[in-house]
Amino acid sequence: MLKPAMLKPLIQAVPTHIITGFLGAGKTTLLNQLLSQRPAHETWAVLINEFGKIGVDQALIAQHDGIAIREVVGGCLCCTSQLPMHVALARLLQQTQPDRLFIEPTGLAHADQLVEQLSQSHWQTSLKLQAVVCVVSAAMLLDQRYRQHDTLISQLEVSDILVISHANSLTESHQRAIEQLISHYPKFSNHVYLTEQGQLDFAHINQLPSHRIMTRRALLTHTGLNRTGIDQQADADTPQTPLEPPFHYVEQALQHEVAGWCLPADWQFEQQALIDCLLSTPDWQRIKAVIQTEQGWLAINFTPTQLNYHSHAGFGDNRLEIIINAPAHPNSTDAPSYDWTAFEQKLLATLRTGSKHKTSSRTSI
Repeated sequence: MLKPAMLKPLIQAVPTHIITGFLGAGKTTLLNQLLSQRPAHETWAVLINEFGKIGVDQALIAQHDGIAIREVVGGCLCCTSQLPMHVALARLLQQTQPDRLFIEPTGLAHADQLVEQLSQSHWQTSLKLQAVVCVVSAAMLLDQRYRQHDTLISQLEVSDILVISHANSLTESHQRAIEQLISHYPKFSNHVYLTEQGQLDFAHINQLPSHRIMTRRALLTHTGLNRTGIDQQADADTPQTPLEPPFHYVEQALQHEVAGWCLPADWQFEQQALIDCLLSTPDWQRIKAVIQTEQGWLAINFTPTQLNYHSHAGFGDNRLEIIINAPAHPNSTDAPSYDWTAFEQKLLATLRTGSKHKTSSRTSI
């Protein structure tokens, strides 16, 4: 029989913070800064949801002892099958028993549906939802494409705290836009924070949520294509054999299309040619990458309003994902809306002379 001192304490409801916001708003930057404020005696956990399947965001989050990171890739937590999210979340809680949990859904997620799922009775003893944070970049405040986007509206509706990123670029026009936003959402009156490089005191978000009314929305169809064009909806409990790079995929969901590449770590690209190639993609909404160039490893985080890239420590392989608009049409099929094969050829043409791949056959991945 176990002695009382040897008994493991029961898992308490874990304070859970949802960091939402549209593509490129600055969620990951904010999350990195919040994680840096972890007390030394606590274990924090992070559940990341990426619209794509390569897993670039995990490479962009700083790795620290005492922080456990898990991913749910492909689609969004609220609109695809809920099983992968529930399984990943349950395993993360069981394996790490964290003192605090952060969830970063994809920028295309309807956060109200995610909050509704995590508020269900079977999570009540495991999770204690805190105030929901919505990140909006300064550039988005003045861009009607974002302000009128149904996804961003749903994120604002469910959130308790508003964080404005890239605050150093705020003008009088931005200030007026913030005032208009607060007049439409009075709940933000005392909960608006201006940040630069994600700098925000954790105490500002460490609070209970306000009362909210959930708005139900119809789910959108998700279709996944792997590199061979075969539909894959894998059971979350079935172990998956990871593909060895190089490989790529294309999939469509939520009126967007995402293409991703995972390439060997010893492939090195010409930096300027690579950036030119990426920006040549039509109607792109987000470009993320951790990739090696002749100037070292580079972290790329492009949005239509911000072209950010900086040096990076590397992540074991080259990773790239591009999200473009792909509006649904009455006669649409699962076929990609863009010629990704032609793009891939342009991408491979930016490999440096002497790179390992250059000495081999130049066939499409």
